[in-house]
Amino acid sequence: MAKQEITNQASDEVWFLDSGCSNHMVGTKEWLFEFDDRFRASVKLGSDSNMQVMGKGNLKLFIGGVIQVITNVHYLPGLSNNLLSIWKLQQRISQ
Repeated sequence: MAKQEITNQASDEVWFLDSGCSNHMVGTKEWLFEFDDRFRASVKLGSDSNMQVMGKGNLKLFIGGVIQVITNVHYLPGLSNNLLSIWKLQQRISQ
């Protein structure tokens, strides 16, 4: 797992690149656009706890001067860490 701090004018965002994470996950619904509030799933975290996914959407990240759109980001209310799945990022590159 790696940690990346991204600073912008609105707020500081901390993202973890997670090799064990099967999906991108975020705890802040307002960051998502094209949000599907009907999507539901259950996610098992590294602490062996389960959390309910309460929708999914797309997310814009400003990285190295470029806006990157991350798709199918799961929204988990109360999630304390923003997670980017290395597996999902690798899938995106290989397409």
